[in-house]
Amino acid sequence: MMFKKIQILAFLALFTTSIYAYNLRQLSNRDGLSNSAILSMCQDEKRFMWFGTTDGLNMYDGGRIQIYKPALGQEANSISGNLIEEVFEAEEGVLWVSTNHGLNRLDKLTGTVEYFNQFKGRYFCAKTAGNEIFAVREDRIIQYYHKEKKQFVAAGNIPELVFNQIRHFFIDASNQIWIVRNNGEALIASLNLTEELPEIKITGKQADPNGVLYAFPEKDYVYYIDRERRFFELNVRSGKKILVMELAPEIDANGIVSSIIRDEDDYLIAFQTNGLFRLKNYPDQPVRFRAERIGIYCGVFSLLKDEKQNIIWIGTDGQGVYIYSKDSFSMRSVTFDDLPYRIQKPVRAFFVYRVNNLWFGTKEDGKNKLVEFKEKGNNS
Repeated sequence: MMFKKIQILAFLALFTTSIYAYNLRQLSNRDGLSNSAILSMCQDEKRFMWFGTTDGLNMYDGGRIQIYKPALGQEANSISGNLIEEVFEAEEGVLWVSTNHGLNRLDKLTGTVEYFNQFKGRYFCAKTAGNEIFAVREDRIIQYYHKEKKQFVAAGNIPELVFNQIRHFFIDASNQIWIVRNNGEALIASLNLTEELPEIKITGKQADPNGVLYAFPEKDYVYYIDRERRFFELNVRSGKKILVMELAPEIDANGIVSSIIRDEDDYLIAFQTNGLFRLKNYPDQPVRFRAERIGIYCGVFSLLKDEKQNIIWIGTDGQGVYIYSKDSFSMRSVTFDDLPYRIQKPVRAFFVYRVNNLWFGTKEDGKNKLVEFKEKGNNS
């Protein structure tokens, strides 16, 4: 049957000086998510999105959602808990899923799950840039996943590690372990990956002499907020640190910071109970950055930047996932009668090639090229 109508997305950039243009699209339990409280997110090597909710792990391929939950008696193919606190990809085809009932290694190729129930309750898990997995629990021992033995082994005991005081635990791009405590102490441990077992040693170095309240790694950087509630960007490879802006008013008004990421020349800062802000860069102004609220009026647990699509995934507390882009768009319908070429066969595919070129792949007739695809407001 011939398709009589197609939908064309026309992306229209809004250029204003006072309003920052953006588009928000929501994905929630109405669209098939197992739960709309999103604790964690991950994008795998195939660009699929994985959402860790308070009731299961969800895989989103852009069209459908596949849900992973505990299944009694099917441990080989079932994650260990329904509260998905963290999910990240390690070696190709493998996801590590941190739940309230243990740490899971999910092999996407075989569909099998290995779970390590020595990690229950509260624990922390992190990976290096080389996909080595580390975890720490209440016994103060940092454990390492031995790939050949397929089990966790002790990698080091850190007497200074007071488990119930840890706020953040992660490994930066230069293989330094960050241990950020609730009291503002942020210890740095060196990590030496040898052929046998990793060597871990507290260097005595503090991340900042003024203390650290929050810290979030992203590629070669760590974004952190000190006890004076000043926001810094630290390049972990060069050691260069810059002050971005004072955040005391925003933190006093909105509470706990849950995530920070960079978006081109700006930063996005999420609050656990009170929405999302863009720290907009105004390079020609006396005050270089200004906090501007994005229209999400609920708690935000996690942020993830999709570099290839230039969008931000926003995991919220109760409103599912928002897909955020800086440009707004409109949608309009176009029938074949509106096109300069006569198309009589069913359309099997279409795509945009470069600027103003829209191609249709039809059954038997070959390809038809629509040369002048005009966006709204574009007279070229």
